Amino acid sequence: MQYAEEAKALLFESGEDEERLIVECSVGNDGTMHIVQISEGPLTQWCFEEEAHTIDVGVEPDGVAALVDHFALDDRRQLPAVLQLRYAGYDASRRVRDLMGKLSVPYRVEERPIVR
Repeated sequence: MQYAEEAKALLFESGEDEERLIVECSVGNDGTMHIVQISEGPLTQWCFEEEAHTIDVGVEPDGVAALVDHFALDDRRQLPAVLQLRYAGYDASRRVRDLMGKLSVPYRVEERPIVR
C-alpha cells in the first residue's frame, strides 16, 4: 500500500527574509506518522553543504497508537493537530522526539549524510 496522508499539520514555517525552514507532521493511511523538516538557505548550505536538507522522522503504527493513547485521542488523524498545538516552533521535531523518548516510543530518523 502506498503512503497517503490522512491528516497533516504545519508545525513551523519561517518568515520571509529568513533561512527557509518548514516542519510538517502527517499521519498516513498505513498508520505511520512522519515529521518532515526541510531547511534551505545560506546557513543550510554552510552546515550541510547542500541546497536543501531534509530530515524525516518516522513512527510505526504501534508508536502512533502509543501517542494517541498518551494524548487520550479518539483517532490517529487527530495527532498532527495536537502536536501542532503543543509543539509548534522551529524546534518542533526535536521536541516531539524528546516526548517520544520519554514515552519509550521508537522512531527512526532519516537524512542524507554529510559528505566531505
